[in-house]
Amino acid sequence: MESQQAITSAKQKIDEFKEEKKQLPQIIKAKKTQLIDADDKSNLQKEIAALELKLEHLPEEIETAESLPARLETIWQEARTQRWQGNLFYIFHLINVDRFGPVSGSSASIGFYIDSLSSLMFVMVTFVATLIHLFSIGYMAEEIPAENVADHHVHTDEGPLSRRGRYARFFMYLSLFCFSMLNLVLADNLLQVFVSWELVGICSFLLIGFYYERKSAGDAANKAFITNRIGDAGFILGLLIVWGYLGTFHFEQIFSQVRHPMKDAHGVPGRLAGRIVRADVVAESEKSRLRVNGPGDGGSYVVLFPREPVGEELSAVLSAELKNYRKRLATVTDPIEQAHIQRHIAAL
Repeated sequence: MESQQAITSAKQKIDEFKEEKKQLPQIIKAKKTQLIDADDKSNLQKEIAALELKLEHLPEEIETAESLPARLETIWQEARTQRWQGNLFYIFHLINVDRFGPVSGSSASIGFYIDSLSSLMFVMVTFVATLIHLFSIGYMAEEIPAENVADHHVHTDEGPLSRRGRYARFFMYLSLFCFSMLNLVLADNLLQVFVSWELVGICSFLLIGFYYERKSAGDAANKAFITNRIGDAGFILGLLIVWGYLGTFHFEQIFSQVRHPMKDAHGVPGRLAGRIVRADVVAESEKSRLRVNGPGDGGSYVVLFPREPVGEELSAVLSAELKNYRKRLATVTDPIEQAHIQRHIAAL
């Protein structure tokens, strides 16, 4: 409906331009007649010059306007016939960062990929974040006073430590954490996932070590930071392998290449990329030996929040297309081709 309105509006504009083209010569002729008997000829001459200039460029405007309906129709038809990515819809790349890499025309950009999986994770993360915010309102109430907040876990010669309240700071960290989580869940490429993952790690460090005067909180924050860096090393190495052999970080383009394993069998590099990128998930997983507990029961919820949803989301995103591909194997009748495809999937 909107496209038809735009096309109709463009056609009306064309008619206006054509009508104006017919009338302008007569208007200019009338102005020149007035110029003969006019007392103030300078203003009239400027007006005539402006009209003549407009008449000169009017054909170009008409030509541009006449091409507009066809362009709008083409854009509309492409939008209607475009295959949507995912079960809901696909938001195209928003910002083109740069063009580089082993493949000509490859690019890294920022965008959002929305399908049934990311939508489910988005709702779940938002729901859990809402509960944590509601819980934190009461849990952090003692931080509301601007001055003289007593920390009974830290003792000085004069008694419990007295410091400024950090109520606003806590919710600033928590809000940045939720922003990073949601950006991670909706990211359409591995590079954006990595950046969001780093922001989540920074916020985890800040939240776990929120009461940094306490030794237990400081030690737990340092352990979490070191654990994250171990996982990040694998993530970065996996990103380099993916970029070197596929020339892209975008899930859509990665999946489009692994859909043709007979043509694009990457062997050991593919196996390494698939394993190493998920190293960061292992470092963050609740089931992993590398798991770092929070400083006490009251602070543990901060650690639990990022781990399972984010780790499972990243694992699911990387494996969702391969799971769908396994289902399509049932239709493959050639046993040799099926064996090749199975080996490629196992490698990834």
